Amino acid sequence: MKKHNPNFLNLLEQLKSLYKDGFPKDKEEFVEHFFSDIKKGNIFCIEEKGELLGAGYIKYKNARLLSEKQKVPYLVAISTNSQHRNKGISKLVISGLFYKLYDRGEAFCFLNPFDSNFYKKFGFTDVSFCCNEILNGNKNIELKVYSTITEPLIAQVVKLHNKSVKNFSNKQILTKSDLNKKVAEFNAEKCSFATIENCSGKAMSAFCIFNDTELLYYITDDIELLKNCFKLQGLKFTNLFCGSTPYIQARIVSVMAALEKSVLLKDSFVIKVTDSIIEENNKVLEVLKCKESRGNRNEVRVSDKRCDIEVDISALTSLILVGDGVNFKKQTNYFLDMY
Repeated sequence: MKKHNPNFLNLLEQLKSLYKDGFPKDKEEFVEHFFSDIKKGNIFCIEEKGELLGAGYIKYKNARLLSEKQKVPYLVAISTNSQHRNKGISKLVISGLFYKLYDRGEAFCFLNPFDSNFYKKFGFTDVSFCCNEILNGNKNIELKVYSTITEPLIAQVVKLHNKSVKNFSNKQILTKSDLNKKVAEFNAEKCSFATIENCSGKAMSAFCIFNDTELLYYITDDIELLKNCFKLQGLKFTNLFCGSTPYIQARIVSVMAALEKSVLLKDSFVIKVTDSIIEENNKVLEVLKCKESRGNRNEVRVSDKRCDIEVDISALTSLILVGDGVNFKKQTNYFLDMY
């Protein structure tokens, strides 16, 4: 049983009122669910003369990031008292959450944007999209599970992926080589592979990789069909925001921690980073590609050498998490948990 001191319980009630003010369409049951596992250390709020003006929260979710399974921090439910909006309170809340994560040594933070442009002014950038193209015709479906993936099937999946992202401004084209590497990676973890096809068997609607409990990776041009199919199989499916807008945005919290984790193509380079919010990130750094003697982390150190790269925090986030194929390896990241 969780125990909270009276002061924290009083704060929780104030936070719930603020949440309802900011998100009036959310049902009472969801509000209670949201606050059921909130820890005091994952809250940042702004008060003035005993009045709660704004608040935001940190929740950790599962992801496969830079080829590693890990828990990553999300900023969630950032809200401002409706009587005090347009006063810069949300910036104070977001900055406060950034510094909480910075002090923990976190490399990145993530969010599900209500407005993709709003958070870009805080350094966030788009890292993951969802396609909402719905197939016409009969929705009767067939799930086919494979123990091995053939070259003809790889070609079909690549075609499906490149069709599904064609309308995205920063689409990532998938090649056969990319997909073969991904399949090999999950093969090593004894995952299962499947396709979902319509009743005629002539059109593939989705390609999936999953383990005993959850969907790990998918390519689809019919998100609802995929969700329904995996519900029938009793597997968890991420509740994605569908459409041509991003459903995940990311931002670097600590430049040094992010560069230590990044997957590099060059042995070394010097980079200058600018960050308008987290001042500690404004540095010139030399980055040395990891060697076996250093484990799987790059060496990052402050430098006075001439810069090879100059970027702001948003651009560096994209370079590391999406990749440019020059300095940073191209990445595909998977976000597994529901909101």
